[in-house]
Amino acid sequence: GISLFKKDRVSENSWITKQNDDTLLFKKYQYVHSNSKKNRDSLIEAAWTTEEDETPIGELTGHSRGKPVSLKINEPIWDTLSFQLALINDVSDKNDSYNYNVISRGQIKQYNFSYIGEETIEIEDKAYKTIKLERHSGNKATKIWLAPSLNYVPVLIEQYKDDDLDSTMTLDVVAFNNTSDEDK
Repeated sequence: GISLFKKDRVSENSWITKQNDDTLLFKKYQYVHSNSKKNRDSLIEAAWTTEEDETPIGELTGHSRGKPVSLKINEPIWDTLSFQLALINDVSDKNDSYNYNVISRGQIKQYNFSYIGEETIEIEDKAYKTIKLERHSGNKATKIWLAPSLNYVPVLIEQYKDDDLDSTMTLDVVAFNNTSDEDK
């Protein structure tokens, strides 16, 4: 058979802002997929105001996959990348589920993760005690392992389609301010 290698490049960026009460809010998301035959690019920005009871009210504007986006929201929202920050922040509470509103492909979707348990996994000959979470959406599933010793940063993410492993992401390196090299 003949194998063709794609020369696609993907750049994905998230911006968040911190409110006076240390609440994190989505600010901007940009996804650029070059050398793709389809327009998969997205640029979504949020403008936030605060109600008298300090509830954030927002408006999302921009474009996704060539279509305009204009949505009003009355609760926190994340993009497909930044929701991980909310998850990292929330998982130390040890709940049975973690639910997030996520802007994806110009639409608001629910990302619902279930707590599966604690698991020790090995990456690059290093063992990590982790908290394992799963998310199911139709024929797709995401499994994520967060390491408490690394401030709950994901060390492994697996994505499945029709029960087959579709992609794997592993942590290569992480650095924290004011820590020694042993924590990397």
